Amino acid sequence: AKRADGKARETMVSHWIGGTDGHKQIDTIANWEKPIAVLHGHQDIFVNLEYLRTAPWKNIWQGKVIDMPNTGHAPFLEDANTFNKHLEDYASQVL
Repeated sequence: AKRADGKARETMVSHWIGGTDGHKQIDTIANWEKPIAVLHGHQDIFVNLEYLRTAPWKNIWQGKVIDMPNTGHAPFLEDANTFNKHLEDYASQVL
């Protein structure tokens, strides 16, 4: 959070202080018609894999969360080749 862009921190704090928590992501994933690709870094210390697996996805691409071993919170940087392959597959199947 300390390394986040200053505007992002300002926006989040002003919403929290104002009692506004913005759009509920859980509502989006439960109602979104188009396939949502979810790639998770297996060693991510911020996002719980089991939570993602049990979230109420309406239309998760490939029917599951794609767990990327040997990566953390930034699999697109830590294993760009694998991430890009998944992204390419998603784009060719969905777009």
